Amino acid sequence: MEPILASFGEEGEGLLSAHMMIEGTTDDPEGTAAFSLKDVSVKGFIAKEAHGLVSWKDRVVRLTKVELDPPQGRHELDGSVVLTGDDPWLDLTVVTKGVRLEPFSDAFALPLPVTGNLTNTVHVTGTLKNPNITGHVRAYDGSVNKFLVDELSGDYSVNDGAITMKNFKLQALTSTATFAGTIAKNGDLALGIDAYGIMLQRLPWLKEAASLQGSVNFNGAVSGNLSNPLFTGVLSSNSVIINGEEFTGLALSIDSTGGKINELEGSFQQKSGGDYFLSAHIDLLNHYYQWKAEVERGNVRSLLKMGGYDLDIDGFLSGTIALNPNGRRTGLAIKGKVEDGKVQGVPFDSADFDIFGHLGVWHINQLQAFEKGGGLFAAQGEVDMKNRTLDLEVAANGISPKILTVSLMIRRKLGVPSIWPHRSRGPLMIQMGTSPLK
Repeated sequence: MEPILASFGEEGEGLLSAHMMIEGTTDDPEGTAAFSLKDVSVKGFIAKEAHGLVSWKDRVVRLTKVELDPPQGRHELDGSVVLTGDDPWLDLTVVTKGVRLEPFSDAFALPLPVTGNLTNTVHVTGTLKNPNITGHVRAYDGSVNKFLVDELSGDYSVNDGAITMKNFKLQALTSTATFAGTIAKNGDLALGIDAYGIMLQRLPWLKEAASLQGSVNFNGAVSGNLSNPLFTGVLSSNSVIINGEEFTGLALSIDSTGGKINELEGSFQQKSGGDYFLSAHIDLLNHYYQWKAEVERGNVRSLLKMGGYDLDIDGFLSGTIALNPNGRRTGLAIKGKVEDGKVQGVPFDSADFDIFGHLGVWHINQLQAFEKGGGLFAAQGEVDMKNRTLDLEVAANGISPKILTVSLMIRRKLGVPSIWPHRSRGPLMIQMGTSPLK
C-alpha cells in the first residue's frame, strides 16, 4: 500500500489483494473488484483486515458490504459515489459497531481526553464538498476527562460544517443529563441542558474545600466555544450536606466559564434553622474565592460544628459573612446579631458583634452580649493566632460566671490559654494585664 498512498501524497502501510474484472470501452469502462486489505495503518487509523466488493458503471462507484476490522469492533460501508461533474455525489451508509473511541479522540484533536466504546450509524448524502450527514450515536463504558460515563446516545446531523444534536442522553453513575442544540463550524456552542443527580462528592475540585454529600441538578444552557464553554443556568437541590450540616431548598443561578471561573447567586435554608442568600465568585483556575452570605436566624451551634468547633453555645444568627470582601487575601468579615442564645445553659437576649480575620489575626471591633438577667459582657481588641499574641480588653457587669467558662472551651479548641474579663496584652502563653473582679 505504501506506493499507492504515496501517489496520493499520503503516508501509511498495509497489504492489498484484489481480483478485478474490467470490460467496455476506454471511454466508458465497467468493472468489478473484490479486494482485501491486511495490517492497514493510515493517519492513525488501524485495521487488522478490510474486504468488500467495488463496482464501476456509468461513472458510478458502488460499494457493497465493505467491512473494516480495527483492533476492536467493525465498520460496515454500503452505498454509491457518482463521479459525474466536478463534485462527486455521495449516498453512503456507514455502520460502526463496538470500536474504541481513543483513535477518534486523537485523530480529531478533541479538547478533552475521551475513552470508551462506540456504536454509530451514519448516512451521508450530497456532494463531497458539501455533504449532508445524519446519524445515531451510542458511546458506552468510557470517560470524558477522567469522569466515568456509562452511556451517551442521541441523534445528530451535520450540514455545512454545523452539527445539530437531538434527543441526547447521558448517564454517568447516578447522574443523568439530556441536551440538544448546535455546534457551529467554528466551534461555537448553542445547547440546552438538563442534568439531574450530580453527586457533589465526585467533583474533585470541591473536595479540598469541604466535606460534601448530596446531589444537585442543573438546568440551563451552554454557549461560548468548544475551547471555552460558558454554562448559564440554575443549580438546585433538596438536600446538600456541608461538613455534616444539612442545607435544603438550594436554588442558585450560575455563570461558569469552562467550569473554572464561576459566579453564583441564590438562596437556601439550614435544616436546623436559618435562611441564607449567597453571592459568590469562585476562580478555580487561580485558586481565588470570594463570597458573601446574608444570614437570617441561622443556627449557631450547627454553624460552629460545621466549622469544627463543638461549643456549648446556642442561638440564632442574623447578619453578614464575607470572605475576601475587598479582593484577594483581604480576610473574613463577620457582622451581625445572635438572638435567643444560651452560653453554658445561661440564656441571653442578644449579642452584637463585628469581627474581622486576616492572615491569622482576628480583630474584634465589637462584641456585646446582653444576658436575660440584665448582665453585660463586652470585648474589643486583637488575637494573633499566627504569632500567638493578643491585645484584648474584656469587660463584664452582672453576668453569670458560667459565661466566663466558655473561654476555657475555646482555649481547648484553639490551643490557647483562657481569656478572663480584663485588659490583656502580650504573648498568649504569658498574659499580662489587670483584672478587677467583683
